[in-house]
Amino acid sequence: MKTICLSLLSIGLLSSSLLAAEPIEAQLIASTVIAPLEKGINRWELNLHENEGTTLTYLIQTPQVISVDKESFKLTGWEISDRHRFRSESKFTTFKIYNKFYQGDISALELDGSIVINVGAKPISKTFTLKKGDDPLKFPDFTVESSEKRNGVRLQGEISMLKSIKVENDGKELRSNGSSSSNNDDFTHYYADLNEKSKITITYYSKIEKKTVKITK
Repeated sequence: MKTICLSLLSIGLLSSSLLAAEPIEAQLIASTVIAPLEKGINRWELNLHENEGTTLTYLIQTPQVISVDKESFKLTGWEISDRHRFRSESKFTTFKIYNKFYQGDISALELDGSIVINVGAKPISKTFTLKKGDDPLKFPDFTVESSEKRNGVRLQGEISMLKSIKVENDGKELRSNGSSSSNNDDFTHYYADLNEKSKITITYYSKIEKKTVKITK
């Protein structure tokens, strides 16, 4: 008999098959057209950070966006960029789409497509203390432990499921004095006065909801 273990993130993605009845409208906020460059010219040296062709940047005003489902993107002739920006505690998300072969008039474009976003729901909070050398605390989709080198709280795993982190000493909230990340799955927040008695409150999403976003022009 095989045993299959699923995190809350994967369960939420599997169980949220019904998308919102009313699609969210994405707002076009920027457009860029970059012509092909001669061989030997590096566009990064010219401070051109977009892809060749036409790039459109869209804004979504929806809170608690966990991720953009790139596989769900549907718009013939267009691709979605890897460089999208979102933070689950913000209500603003941007994403970019581009067409390498279109370099015409932006005003003449007519687009009608869609993409699915994953939105965090049903937040749960847990308060605890951390000691250096202790085993990591296990949450459904990530772990939390004390940083070995500096006074910090290290998170590893599906960190996008984290809604917020709060650190307190005697009821007074501490402000982070920096952070570091080796990749999207390993992040550390640093606090100058963090100690083994500090109360740490982690709030995370226990469910994922899928919502459809309309992309028009």
